[in-house]
Amino acid sequence: MTWTQAQGRANSARIQLQQTRDLFKEQLATRADLASAGQALSNAEAELAALRAQGAQHVTRVLRAAEAAVVTRLDVAPGALVQPGQPLLMLGALGHVWVRLGIEPEDVARIAPGMPVTLTPVFGGAPLEARIAQVHAVINPATHLVDAVVRLTGGQAAAQIPGSWMHGAISLRATRVLAVPRSAVLSDAQGSYVFTIERGHARRVAVHAGLEQGGWIAVQGALEPGARVVTAGNYELVDGMAVRAAPGGAP
Repeated sequence: MTWTQAQGRANSARIQLQQTRDLFKEQLATRADLASAGQALSNAEAELAALRAQGAQHVTRVLRAAEAAVVTRLDVAPGALVQPGQPLLMLGALGHVWVRLGIEPEDVARIAPGMPVTLTPVFGGAPLEARIAQVHAVINPATHLVDAVVRLTGGQAAAQIPGSWMHGAISLRATRVLAVPRSAVLSDAQGSYVFTIERGHARRVAVHAGLEQGGWIAVQGALEPGARVVTAGNYELVDGMAVRAAPGGAP
């Protein structure tokens, strides 16, 4: 119960008691009615005393933020009693904005603070160039991803609306790798593999598949650079089968 509500109940109880006394004088109310009204006032005053002991009578108190900000979440209602240490609201500073990106757990080892990232607002807007500020060490239970945090300041921060969604593209360290078309890579119980053509026969080559981008996939294994890999119909091949490349096209 709030202080204002308790005051209202106490005032109503006083009025009710006075009315009951007047009726009792005219023999229109019983002693039981008078006792009940008196007890109601006692209970209301006890509630007021308890709230006063908690400092609830100080209904106006000004809280000032340490810097210019907007309220992003409000956890209390006017007149509510709060416990020591209970959060009242959440503020979003106007001078800087934190962007939280979700990283797949298996990719976290490749992400580090300082890496460049391009942020693109989901609902339209110019891309922003920034850097990873933090990479958390635990999985976020709400998203089942690992949070990577980007800090925007100055004009970049001022142009953002707290709570907006963004897409982040993190630039990893450039590395030269061997890549093949995605359709060339097959997998079975023994792992990933491709078929190459050697002297008119299909040869199965085991590979370890890596990152995929733009229809190409990085591979590691015994595959030699420049080897001809089969990209169509390869699921019908077996190791050593005679093959012939389609005229005018890649195998």
